[in-house]
Amino acid sequence: MAQSFISRSDAIDDIDFYTKTLEDVHYNPFLFIKKEKFFTEVEMIKKSIIDSISVNKFLILLYRISGLVKDGHNAPYIVQPVIIEELKKNNSSHIN
Repeated sequence: MAQSFISRSDAIDDIDFYTKTLEDVHYNPFLFIKKEKFFTEVEMIKKSIIDSISVNKFLILLYRISGLVKDGHNAPYIVQPVIIEELKKNNSSHIN
């Protein structure tokens, strides 16, 4: 079974969009982590993507970024068809 991959540049663009959105819409994203520490960790995560990344591993990175905020109320909202299809391939048929 072939995995779907995301290019490094697309993954970084998505991470940048996700972190910007998190910063813009979350009431207080830096309550439990300093802003500088958050973005240092995000940069390390982005640097860990060498060439491309599987959809599954990319989703894990987004959840890691969400975890930095230490707020159980935010997480990636999975609506992108490529992610839904990839999860379905890996026996996650409960994803609609």
